[in-house]
Amino acid sequence: MWWLYQLTVVLVLALAGPFLLAARGRHYLPTLAGRFGLSLPAAPDGGRPLWIHAVSVGEAAVAATLARALPGGPLVVTTITPTGQERARAAFRSRPATAVAYLPFDLAPPLGRFLRRFDPAALVLVEGDYWPLLLSRARRRGMPVAVVNGRIGDRSFRRLSRWRRLARLLFAPVDRFAVQSEEDGRRLVALGVPDDRVTVTGNLKYDAPEPPPVPELAAALRALAAGRPLL
Repeated sequence: MWWLYQLTVVLVLALAGPFLLAARGRHYLPTLAGRFGLSLPAAPDGGRPLWIHAVSVGEAAVAATLARALPGGPLVVTTITPTGQERARAAFRSRPATAVAYLPFDLAPPLGRFLRRFDPAALVLVEGDYWPLLLSRARRRGMPVAVVNGRIGDRSFRRLSRWRRLARLLFAPVDRFAVQSEEDGRRLVALGVPDDRVTVTGNLKYDAPEPPPVPELAAALRALAAGRPLL
């Protein structure tokens, strides 16, 4: 089954790749070595790291919020989009023992190179992004998997409901789901996740620190408002 799945991934990459490169080649070409696991940063010092995966900019911000609440220790942070990569590098620049990389393609060779380089102790998925082979390899290695700030949108729920058995298999390697709302929790249970593995924690995006004030900007806005109220 896994060979068939990987063949499908290769075909999708082969078909979609030329269109993506033609449209945004300058954006994606520099990322390919990382996605194939051929150009990886050095593993952080301090033992086996915690792996936090964040898809793009919003999830990278949540990952940074989560990391601030964690005890010190090595981290590996992955993203999928180049903009997410930039956000993660900026957010974790000052945190010691942290490596930022692209999530490898969901194929055995790139995943194998990534896992051998970093040997993560556990995997945290921000909001979701479930890759079947990745989750299977995590289970095989005895790597605990948790989802934070999880959500199941309307479209995803409708699609997964039609393939409930596959959804149950997809979610099986995840040990714990921390979701944004009661509705997200109900949807996961309806898709076959045991309710004792689901906890409603709220939205971590609201736990981000308030940005530092910029007095010059505030003064410019007051001048433009000319005495009118500002929200």
